[in-house]
Amino acid sequence: MLLHAYGELIIHDDPKWIFNQVNQLTNRFESSMQKPWEISQAPTDYIEGQIRAIVGVELKLTRIEASFKMSQNKSEADLNGVIRGLRHLGKDAMASAIDELRPEEKRS
Repeated sequence: MLLHAYGELIIHDDPKWIFNQVNQLTNRFESSMQKPWEISQAPTDYIEGQIRAIVGVELKLTRIEASFKMSQNKSEADLNGVIRGLRHLGKDAMASAIDELRPEEKRS
């Protein structure tokens, strides 16, 4: 899959904004742990130093374009091999998707 994301890129150096982002990420990824770690458990001066070293990057999306690369540029023999291999692995939906991308007269 190829993805192009368009939008406004915003650089954040406000320590409060960065702290909030780091805190939210920490809470999100620690929540499933048996003993979740919280930023409040670290020394304040350590956290403040780390926050100062981070540059926040935000992308406010305005448009996303996606396209799928599914071996369209391969020879017919290669495509047939890919499709057979996928079907052998039980990946019929993927094999069918690749087959649908080639010209109608060459579909299996």
